[in-house]
Amino acid sequence: MRYRKIVLGMIAAAWSCATMSLAHAQEPTLESNQNIFQNLEINMLDLDQIREEIAAKLSGQPMEITLDQCVQMALQNNQDILIVGFEGALADAQLMGARGQFDPALNLRAQHSDSERPASSQILAFTGGSSSVIETRTQDYSLTIGGQTQIGTQYDVGFAVNRERGTFTTIRDQMGNVLGVESVYTADLTLTLTQPLLRGVGFRSNLFRVRSAKNQQKIANEQIQFQLLNTIGQVTKAYWDLVGAIEQVKVQQEALDNANRVLRINEQRFELGTAAQLEVVSARAGVAVRQSDLISARTAVFNAQDILKTLIGLYDESGELLSSADLIPLEAPNVRDVDWDVDASMRTAIERRPDVKAAEYQIDNATLEVQRARNELLPQFDLQGSYGRGTIRLDGNEIFEGIGEPDGRSWTIGGIFSVPLGNRAARGTHTQARLIRRQQEQRLIKAKQDAMLDVRLAIQGLASNRILVESLKQSRLLEEANVAAEEKRLQIGVTTAQIVLDRQEDLTAAQAREVRAQVDFEKSIIDLQVAEGTLLGQLGIVYEAPGYEEETTGYFESFGQVD
Repeated sequence: MRYRKIVLGMIAAAWSCATMSLAHAQEPTLESNQNIFQNLEINMLDLDQIREEIAAKLSGQPMEITLDQCVQMALQNNQDILIVGFEGALADAQLMGARGQFDPALNLRAQHSDSERPASSQILAFTGGSSSVIETRTQDYSLTIGGQTQIGTQYDVGFAVNRERGTFTTIRDQMGNVLGVESVYTADLTLTLTQPLLRGVGFRSNLFRVRSAKNQQKIANEQIQFQLLNTIGQVTKAYWDLVGAIEQVKVQQEALDNANRVLRINEQRFELGTAAQLEVVSARAGVAVRQSDLISARTAVFNAQDILKTLIGLYDESGELLSSADLIPLEAPNVRDVDWDVDASMRTAIERRPDVKAAEYQIDNATLEVQRARNELLPQFDLQGSYGRGTIRLDGNEIFEGIGEPDGRSWTIGGIFSVPLGNRAARGTHTQARLIRRQQEQRLIKAKQDAMLDVRLAIQGLASNRILVESLKQSRLLEEANVAAEEKRLQIGVTTAQIVLDRQEDLTAAQAREVRAQVDFEKSIIDLQVAEGTLLGQLGIVYEAPGYEEETTGYFESFGQVD
């Protein structure tokens, strides 16, 4: 633009000088004209070599590519899609963790104790003073399995064995001499149950985390679909932007060819003496301006290529640097009649948009949280019961037989009642849960409104671009006729080079607008399909998130150190 202003300024200065000279000389001679323009001889700079050198550094081997290939590459390599693909695996891991609350726990315990303490006066009197020190050696072993059921019942099954040796198991004769030391074995088998009757009872209260995690799986899937929808829309529009940029290069190249043709005509006329040197200068200025416009258009192609390469993840063999391939799209805009129904499209968007579905699942989760918080408002009232079998044996091999005998039974039953005074913690949690649910309901309304707005804007853009394509096509045809007529007038000397260049510039602008309208038409179709949530179906995309089984911690692996 700066170069354009400089050149046009030089032309204006030359014209001003020519006007002043004509005002002072009624009959200008060829020598005076040459004096006027001797400082305006412009040796046009040939930019082709510079342009080719730059293009060689910025572009690589040609790579023909279709829109479908771009979409498939984006599904595999686009970073936004790869990042959101983890959401499904994260939701699966969350569900596994939620179900883990019902896994039973196995507990093993082994303990040895050895103690010595002075005997009390009562013990000395009872034993006749045979021992002044009480020695006790015990070994305790227990095995318990405990957990919680889906209705809230807590269970604990345990088996414990105790072996005791010491002063009280020592056999002595009447003289107090030690004859031997016996072992006494005590075994107990117990079952303990705790059943909530108010707070924490039932499937609804205890399966909250599982149901919430299942909803989170659905939300994660909709998040993936929403990211796919937007990313594939970006890829598709970037492809058409590249197509449009290449077409704009063709338009600017044609404009440069036209300007060169005008320059040749004026040079021939100047040699024949039928045109002033100012006409040649004007034509050369037009060529220079078209050269700069062509360079800008080619730069836009490089930019569009890099944007598309980034979206589809096109890198070199090392995978670190953006590929230098010269992308050549094989598809062209196809302007066609498209039927649309605003009301039907809005209903489709509400039914199929992933963000709307995700908002609905968020309400389900919020409702589950309200139900859980409502249960936490209740006081605690738990019923507890236990049943046990026990035995004492001098022979450890007989303890299992002793457990089965009718003697040694025990059972207990009772209850626990607890209510916090004020209950503000539970009340606050319940109030918060209800407010969050209302907030999610408003977000659903907002998501539907956004979807409907997107549809209306997309349809309005589609309708406008469809009309613009036809209107600009007619404008371009009329400008082509004007240029052809003006060039013929130039050849016979009844017009000026500047007027022809102006007509050519109008033609170039009309061609550029037509190309832009064709590309915008294709992009507006994509915008409508994205707004409706139908783009993935239109392209036949069935996406499967990559598996991350290698990241799943195995059962036996969980007992060791995991990197």
